[in-house]
Amino acid sequence: MNQKFIITKTEDNKIVFKELSELEPGIFQVMFSEEFEEGSLSVEMTDEKLIETFRSYSFFPPIEAAKMIAEHMRAFLGSDDEKIEIPFNDKDLIQKEEEEEVVEEAPADADVDVDDLLKDDESSDKDEAESKDSKDTKKEKKDSKDTKKESKGKKDKKDEK
Repeated sequence: MNQKFIITKTEDNKIVFKELSELEPGIFQVMFSEEFEEGSLSVEMTDEKLIETFRSYSFFPPIEAAKMIAEHMRAFLGSDDEKIEIPFNDKDLIQKEEEEEVVEEAPADADVDVDDLLKDDESSDKDEAESKDSKDTKKEKKDSKDTKKESKGKKDKKDEK
């Protein structure tokens, strides 16, 4: 979603912070607005402190957006500009996260031997097969004993007659 963050300095020494979201291409609506006393935000503040100051229950942008806002805000506070507009598209953020995930899944310095992994899979498959064969053999022996008992019982009944 396309968003804009607009920060303005007012004549009464306040800083107005607005978040706008794009409803239709080129049409933005204010989603959040807050005023800060000019002294509550300053150039000397670290990014973390600025973020802590403007993030609230009502306005809690993703950390990447918050970092970007803090960087632009610091430059704005140190300038004579009256207004700054910060565009942000969370699609870019999602794409960046997906790219990072791909990199995390396949680290370049991993010392993984594929043959060892395959051997482990083969040995576990053999273990499963042997376990199944062992169970099948036990069941067959039991079934064989039961069959012998049944046929012996039938034979004994015939002998009694």
